[in-house]
Amino acid sequence: MKKSEAKEFFISLVPSSFTFANILIPDDLQAMQLVIDSFLNIFLSEKPAIASLLQQGHVKNFDKSEIKIYFRPFLWKKIYELGKKRSLEVSVNFDFHNNRKNLKKQKFFKLPLNERVALYLIHQENISIQEASLIMDLPKHEIYSSIHRGQREIQASQ
Repeated sequence: MKKSEAKEFFISLVPSSFTFANILIPDDLQAMQLVIDSFLNIFLSEKPAIASLLQQGHVKNFDKSEIKIYFRPFLWKKIYELGKKRSLEVSVNFDFHNNRKNLKKQKFFKLPLNERVALYLIHQENISIQEASLIMDLPKHEIYSSIHRGQREIQASQ
């Protein structure tokens, strides 16, 4: 993969990574910093893996979307690990207007982190339970439990 293609590839991961980080820490500045720190952490600690990943682009007919399939969970796992630590340190004030949609959103952001992340990954990103288990480093049954508890809690607020 050429340098310009690599740059374009990594930039293409930012919007969905930012949205995911914002689920962990619902503050735009903190979420963006979390994405930046996660990218840097991966590039600094995983140089050989990144080099190998980028070299795969030289293989004829290699689809860059395949690289994305392998790299995104790796990146999101790092975002989750760092976000989990930071969410304990960061105090976020929820300023939602009082209407039905915002009450549901407020209830969502008050869920425990694992429930919030599991619901987002499965229902918004359509990620498989297995991939969510990899990203969150939790057994599948805990992912299912988090989803069930989160749905029950949100439905109780309606």
